[in-house]
Amino acid sequence: MNAKQLAWSSSWAVCCILSAGVANASSVTTSFTNGGLVADFTAVPSIYYDSFDTLAGSPFSGAGYTSAITGNNYAGTATVLTPPTIPSSAVPAGDNSAAYVSMQPDQRLLVTFGAPQTQGFGFYFGSVDDYNQPITVNFLDGTHQNIADPTPAGGCQTCTSTNGYFNFAVNSGTVVSLLLGDSTSSAFEFDNFYVNQPGGVGTTPLPGALPLLVSGLGAFGMLGFRRKRKKALAA
Repeated sequence: MNAKQLAWSSSWAVCCILSAGVANASSVTTSFTNGGLVADFTAVPSIYYDSFDTLAGSPFSGAGYTSAITGNNYAGTATVLTPPTIPSSAVPAGDNSAAYVSMQPDQRLLVTFGAPQTQGFGFYFGSVDDYNQPITVNFLDGTHQNIADPTPAGGCQTCTSTNGYFNFAVNSGTVVSLLLGDSTSSAFEFDNFYVNQPGGVGTTPLPGALPLLVSGLGAFGMLGFRRKRKKALAA
């Protein structure tokens, strides 16, 4: 392949990558699996999840907590509580964990994934109520999607209809973080946060690798130009 052919092929490859990223808008869909089973039993298509059991009594603040299992970072204001129910919080019904996460009114927690998610994730949600604010899903392309809490809501602390797995399926795009909380009353409780892609050091999503690809193709083009110029001078 000569330098001209290589340059054309490289340009076509870059255009394909860029058009693939622009064609599909980033989005997720959600589903709610009613509780009633033991929440520690991972009834989701993943074995990677954070139970927070070793953090009982610890608050999340500042940089928060980074899980060695999923690689997720939990930063913001929340507290890891131990069952049973306390006046302002209730352990999610069916959850037999040693601990669960609780956020009080106006508290927020940013969950940054250890590895960008392109498949699915979720958590066991307790006593879902209608005053909880929408959950914000943040995508790699800079867009976001607000997700309302699952229905029916009503805050029942023991009903299977308001305690269960809140699942997120990624239709298109890549999810990098999730903003939880900011309820106007009582608390926002969850446990057993799961991901389909565990975090790993050095994970590089496509947009981050794209500049490297372009610079590499440019280097190949320059190499071909120099060889062609050298041959012309020799002639």
